[in-house]
Amino acid sequence: MVRLKNWIFGSFWELSEDLWSPEARQEFLDAIEEDVETRDDGCIACTGFVSLVQSMIADGVTYEEVKNITMEICYRVVPPAGYDPDKLCDLVLDTYAPHVMYVLNVTTLEPVEVCTLYNTCGPFDNVTEYSYIGESSEGIAVPVNRPAVSEDDFSKADTITVLHLADIHFDALYATGSPVDCDMPLCCRSEYNGTGSARYWGDYECNIPPRTVDLFFDFIQRNFPPDIIAYTGDTPQHTVWDQPQNETLAIQRALTDAFIRFFPGVPSYFSIGNHDISPTNLYYNKRPKVKELNEEYFGMWEPLSGFTDEQRATYLRGHYYSILASPGLRILSYNSNFFPLDNFYGILNYEEQTDYLEMKQFMEDTLNAARNNGEKVILMGHHPTGGSGVFAEYSHFVTDIHARHGDVIVLHLLGHSHSDWYALAKDFETGETRGVQLSSPSLTSYTDKNPSFRLIYLDAVTFQPVDMLTYRLDIAVDGDNPTPTILFTYSHREEYNMTDLTPGGFDDLTNRMELDRDLLNLYRYNKETRVDPMGSCSDSCAQNELCGIRYTDLERREQCNQQPASLNFNP
Repeated sequence: MVRLKNWIFGSFWELSEDLWSPEARQEFLDAIEEDVETRDDGCIACTGFVSLVQSMIADGVTYEEVKNITMEICYRVVPPAGYDPDKLCDLVLDTYAPHVMYVLNVTTLEPVEVCTLYNTCGPFDNVTEYSYIGESSEGIAVPVNRPAVSEDDFSKADTITVLHLADIHFDALYATGSPVDCDMPLCCRSEYNGTGSARYWGDYECNIPPRTVDLFFDFIQRNFPPDIIAYTGDTPQHTVWDQPQNETLAIQRALTDAFIRFFPGVPSYFSIGNHDISPTNLYYNKRPKVKELNEEYFGMWEPLSGFTDEQRATYLRGHYYSILASPGLRILSYNSNFFPLDNFYGILNYEEQTDYLEMKQFMEDTLNAARNNGEKVILMGHHPTGGSGVFAEYSHFVTDIHARHGDVIVLHLLGHSHSDWYALAKDFETGETRGVQLSSPSLTSYTDKNPSFRLIYLDAVTFQPVDMLTYRLDIAVDGDNPTPTILFTYSHREEYNMTDLTPGGFDDLTNRMELDRDLLNLYRYNKETRVDPMGSCSDSCAQNELCGIRYTDLERREQCNQQPASLNFNP
C-alpha cells in the first residue's frame, strides 16, 4: 500500500509539471522537505499528495485541467487489475475527484492532520502495551445486569425473535448466464465482457438478483416469522462508479416494498450503509443530495418503523434515531458514515464536528435515559470499528460507549464486511469485556459469500441473547436449482459449546480459540459462510484473527498485532 501511495504521488507530481507555475512547485518542495527527515514513507506519500493537490488548487488549477493527469494514472492502474479503463476511469473520476478537490480546498486542517486522521501518520495517542494473549476472564465481573440464560431456561415461546439482515446488495440488472469473470469490478451484467455463466440465484463475483431477496424473505416469513427486523444497511449493487441518486432511492424503495409485502406489521429498523449514499460513501449533511436522501429514506421507513416527529428530527439531522421496539427494549441506530476513510467528507465532518458531536451526545443521552428507565438497548450501525479503514477516534468512541453502558446494551449489530464475526469491546482502564460487536454475514453473494441471514433469540423478560441461528443458500450447490434449499448453518451455543451469550461467554470462547486451533479454524470456516473447505490457520493468521476479536479499537488492535506470535495451541 505504501509503495502504491508513493507511486501515485510520484506519477501525479511528474504529470502535473505543466499545470502550475515553477514558483508554486518550488514552494511546495520547500514545504515538505522537512517531512522526508521526520516521517515514514506512508506518511510522506499521504502528506505529499494532500499538499500537492492543495498547492495546485491555490495556484488556480481546476479539476478539468487535473482530469487529464488523473485519467493517465487511472489508465496505468486499472488494466493490471483486469478492468477496462475505457468503461471505468471516466466515470470514477467524474464521480469522486471533484469532491476530493472541494474538500481539500476548504479544509483548514494541515496535511499532516488530514493524514493522521486517515491513520497514515502516527503514532496513535493513548496507546499502552497490550498483548493479544487475553486476560483470563476469572475475576473479571460480567457487566452488571447481564444475567446468563441457560438453554433449559427458555423455549421459543419465551423469546423475542430478532431477524438481523446485513448487506443485501441486490442488482436489478443481474442477468443469468452473463459473465462471472469480467472486465469490471462487478460482473453478471449482460453488457460486460468476460467468461463464465452467472447462476440463477446469484454468483460469487456478483450481487444477487431481486428474486433472491424474495426467496429469502418468503422462507423467513413462512418458517421463522420475526418479532423485530434489524437491517444494518447497504441495499444497492456495488457499481460505485455509476450510482445516481434516483437509482439509489429506487433500489431502497423496492426493498421497503418487499418488507411491507413479506413482513406486514413487523417493526423494522434501518441503519444507513455507505452504499445507500450517492455517490457511495460521501455522507455530508451540507450536501443537498444528502439532505434529500435523509428526507426520502425517512418517508420510506416511517411506516415500517413506526416513526414519529421525535425520530424525524434526528433522522433529518444525521440519519440517527432511537425508538422503543417493545416495552423495555429500545432501538438506537447511529450513522457510522461520518467516520470511514472512504468518505472524503469525513475530513469536514470531523473538522466542523457539529453534526457528529450532536449524534454522539444523542447516543449518550439515550443510553443514560434507558438506564434510568430500566430499558435495554439494541445498538445498530453499519461500519465495524478497530480497523484502519475508519477513523481511530470512531473506534475509540464506540468502544468507550460499551465500557460505560455495557449494562444497558444487549446487542450491537453491524455489517459492511459481508462476513460473520464478533469482536470484544473492552474497558480502556480495566480491560474488562463490557460488550460484543456482532456482524451477520451478508445476504449478497458478492466477495465470495453464500447468501445468509441470522435469527437472534432474546429472553422475553431480560432481553439478553439466548442463541443465534444462521442460515445460508449454498450458491455452488443450489445456485441454478429451481427449488433451492436454504440451509441451517449453525447455532452459536451448539457450534462453539457456549454456556451463554453474555460478554463473558464470548470472552471464554475467545480464550478457548486461542488454545484450540481446530476451534479457531471452525470459527473462520463459518466467518466466510462455508464457501471453501475448512482451512488451517498459521500462527500469524491466528494472531491477526485473535487481535481482531479481542479489541474493537485501533490502538490496542495495532499493538496486539505487533506482538511476537507465540501461541501455544493444543495439538
